[in-house]
Amino acid sequence: MSHFLWVEDFENNPQATTHDVFGSILPDTYAIPDSRHQLKRTLRDYGIQVALSFQDGRQFIESPARMRDIDYIVLDIDLPACSEGDTEDSKTLKYLQDWHGYQPDDTDASADELNLKKASFSLKKIAGYHLYIQLVMELGFPREHILICSNHGENLLSIQQAFHGAKMVAPIIYTKSDSSIRNAILECNHNPYTALRRGIIASCQWVLDWLHDDDQIAINRFIEDHNRHYCQDDIRLIFESLQEILPRREPEPEIKYALFRQFIRALSHAWEITPWPKEKPERPAAMLLNARILKTCRNWSAHGKIFNQALPETLLAYLMLMNLRAMLAPETSIMLHERVLLCVFTVTPSGKETRLNSKHEEKLRKTLASLIKKYNYSKNVTQQIPTAITFDNGYQKKHEFDRLLNECLNDPIFIETYAEELLRGLFLLYWTLSNSKAEQDEFHTELDRALNQWCFPHSTSTDISV
Repeated sequence: MSHFLWVEDFENNPQATTHDVFGSILPDTYAIPDSRHQLKRTLRDYGIQVALSFQDGRQFIESPARMRDIDYIVLDIDLPACSEGDTEDSKTLKYLQDWHGYQPDDTDASADELNLKKASFSLKKIAGYHLYIQLVMELGFPREHILICSNHGENLLSIQQAFHGAKMVAPIIYTKSDSSIRNAILECNHNPYTALRRGIIASCQWVLDWLHDDDQIAINRFIEDHNRHYCQDDIRLIFESLQEILPRREPEPEIKYALFRQFIRALSHAWEITPWPKEKPERPAAMLLNARILKTCRNWSAHGKIFNQALPETLLAYLMLMNLRAMLAPETSIMLHERVLLCVFTVTPSGKETRLNSKHEEKLRKTLASLIKKYNYSKNVTQQIPTAITFDNGYQKKHEFDRLLNECLNDPIFIETYAEELLRGLFLLYWTLSNSKAEQDEFHTELDRALNQWCFPHSTSTDISV
C-alpha cells in the first residue's frame, strides 16, 4: 500500500471528487464523508494525507518527518492561499509579493486587504504549479511521483502558460472526472518497489517506537555467552540505517539490484556472530525457523555470488518479515507494518519477477541429482512442495534442505547456471524448515497465504505442510 499526500480544497462535491480520484484504491466499505474535514481525518486510515490549501500543502512538504511517510503526491491546480480561518504565514506572503503583485500597505488597512485578495486570487489559479516547482526544484522529490489534476479548463491553460514561461516541459495534467487519474493512482498503489520501500520504512519505524527493553531483543538468544550481546542502541542503529537504503524514486535495474544486495547484507549482518541456530527451550519454533533463514541468508551474502542477479522485491519483503520475527520478540498477532510488507506479494507483478513453478522445481531436482542422492532427498513435485529429507534409517529430518543448497553454492559454475532456481531456495526454506502444526498463529497464517500465492501460483491448496 502506497502513501499519498493529496492537496485538494474540495471546492465542489467532496464525495464525487474523492471517488473520481481515489475510487480505484478505496475499499467499497468506505463511506465517503461529505465534509472536507471528515475526509481529511478518515482518509488517513487508507494512507492518504489531505492538505486543504496552498499553505497547508507547502507546510506539509517542508516537513521532512511528514514527507518520510509519503510516496506520491496528488496536486490540485486551483487552491486557496490558506484554509478558511487561517491567516497567511510569512512564506505565503512572500509568494504573494514575489509572484502575484501583493504590495503591503501599512497605512491603509482596507487597501492592504484588497491588495491581498487580488494577489491571492492570482495565486489560486496556479497554486499547484508553485508546489510542483518547490517539490521538484528545491526538495528533489521525483517528478514522476507527482500527479497534477484539475476540473477547471481555464486553470489548465494557466498552469501550461506557467510551465512555458519557465521554459519547462509541463507534466501530464489529469482531469479529475476522467478514468485516467484513477488508473494512474491504482498503478502507483500497485508498484512493487514502492510497496516494498513503504513496508521497510513502516517496519523500521515500528521497531524504533516499540523497542524499550533488552529482553525484547530475541537475537541474543542465539548468541553464545562468550560473545557480546546486542543492546537497544545496536538494534536502533541497524533499523535507522535500513530505512535509508532505498530511495523514493525507483532506480534503474542495475542500480536497484545493487541497492537490494546492500540491503540484504545490512539486514543479515547481525547474524554473523551467531552459530547455526539449534533447538533450545528458549527458542520457540517460529523464531528458530526465522533465525535459520536469516543465518542462511547471511552465509550466502558473505560467501557467494548468489545475489548477483535480478532480485525480486518479494525477496526483500520476505527477509524483512523473517528478520523482524527472529531478531525481536513481537506478539504473535500480525501487525500493520507486516501487512504492508505482505502486500508486496499481492500487488501486480512488475514483469521482472519470475515466479517459482513446478517446472522450476523439477529442473532443480534433476540438476541436484547427485547431491540429492547423497542425502537421499525426496520430493513430491505433483504437490509442488519440497518434502523432508529421508535417511536410510527411515528418520526424517526437516533441517537439511539448507545444507543441500549450501553445497550447491560451493560451485561457481553451478551458481551461474542455476542462479534463479537457487535463489528460490530461500523461499523453499520456509516450507522445508517449518512445522506447520506449530505455526498456526495469525502472523504465520497470513504469511503462508502470501507465500503460497506467490511461490506456487498454480497450486489451489493453501495446505503447505511438509
